[in-house]
Amino acid sequence: MKKLLILLLIPFLSFQSFSQTDEVDRLKKIWIDEMIEFGDISIKNIDWNAVFVPYYLERRINKNTNKYPYKTIELDVERFLTAIGIQTGTYYRKKTAKDTNNREMTLSTNRIARGRYWVDMEGLFNGIYPAGFVYNITDSKNNFITVGNIKIDTRTETYKSWKKARNKYIKKRKIDKRRVKSYSQVVWEEILKRYKNTKQIKRTLTLGLLSVGEFVSVDEFAEKIKAKYPSYAQWDNLTLVKQIIAKYPEYKNQVDLSTSDSSVAIDEEVDIIKIKEDAKKKLLELKEFLDLGIITKEEFDNKAAPLKKILLDN
Repeated sequence: MKKLLILLLIPFLSFQSFSQTDEVDRLKKIWIDEMIEFGDISIKNIDWNAVFVPYYLERRINKNTNKYPYKTIELDVERFLTAIGIQTGTYYRKKTAKDTNNREMTLSTNRIARGRYWVDMEGLFNGIYPAGFVYNITDSKNNFITVGNIKIDTRTETYKSWKKARNKYIKKRKIDKRRVKSYSQVVWEEILKRYKNTKQIKRTLTLGLLSVGEFVSVDEFAEKIKAKYPSYAQWDNLTLVKQIIAKYPEYKNQVDLSTSDSSVAIDEEVDIIKIKEDAKKKLLELKEFLDLGIITKEEFDNKAAPLKKILLDN
């Protein structure tokens, strides 16, 4: 009789469990939908296959523990991003660099990402009590423009309803709390489902120098090239990298020129190109003025001489 009763109860218990799961999912959808509707979640063009670098903005030491909380927070975010399939990278500080004349110069920022997207983080507080988290995503490959904002406010009614239902489910199922996902991980997972392109682009990196999603500096990339092809050992790093990228453009978005000591030289090269383009434009204008009779041949020659020098100078 007892066995029969147990067998009769199994479908009921299973149905109850599934019903609880459905309720948690339903309330989660309402919560996330509200965040999107009210602008708490705003996502633009993000390459989800790129590398994301967590950075907690509050850098002060905790006087009670004599530790820096940001280290723990960054590590936690790195862990859950990795768990949901997002590649993460580290950062380092660099206060000075050298220009082409071997002179030291102060950089505009003292933190450099080993990845494409900065994930800047800060906490939300209700007085002294935590009330959520804010994530600001910027693109280091595109003038550090903001490509994503995620504001998780735990004071909203939709969040509280979802949390209550989930806690009830966790208690009912006797789930180890250490295995329970944080609310941030739940939100990021949902964002991936909604915004990540389901058609993953499979790229074959011709030379096998970098893995898909790996992000390196000019000097790091040059070292990899030279290690595989020793004949390039004497080449200048910047020149070598430019040659390889020109021939194999699939590496273009994986090399961060701003992290190289050669970045100043790149800026100077860009400036030279612009100067020559401006000189050519002005020379053509002078020629047009000459043809129209607005200026004399002598005036043209005087004004054109310095412009020709710029164009012909190597």
